[in-house]
Amino acid sequence: MTTETLFCTSGYGAARPLSVLIVDDEPDSADSIAMLLERWNHSVRVAYDPRRALEIFQERRPDLVILDIALPGMDGYQLAVRLRAEEHQAVLVALTGYSDRRRALAAGFDEFYEKPLDPEVLRELVARVATGRSVAGIDPRKPTFS
Repeated sequence: MTTETLFCTSGYGAARPLSVLIVDDEPDSADSIAMLLERWNHSVRVAYDPRRALEIFQERRPDLVILDIALPGMDGYQLAVRLRAEEHQAVLVALTGYSDRRRALAAGFDEFYEKPLDPEVLRELVARVATGRSVAGIDPRKPTFS
């Protein structure tokens, strides 16, 4: 598989279809989440490395980024800081097997989930983002930094 997979769709369980970027160096994990979101009619891009994730983020300006922490070259914390430095702001969600929630939130993530992500939790997350309801008390329409 290439470093990017495109799934296009339109918003099951959400007020509107979302543009979602999934970043994970484990293709099985990233692709399974992408296929679920596709089934719910969202437009999904998958990046298997941080460099490509930055490119897609700048090109596509997603509403939601689901980001693994353990990435090669640049970890998810560093990538979150880089994404927060961009003009476009998205809801950033850490998805990892590691449990350092405080560090993830300090790096600019809006929310933190441990793998594996329950599909019902994912459905609720995308519904909150799509309806403009806050994620973890943070308004997704406003930057989380000053």
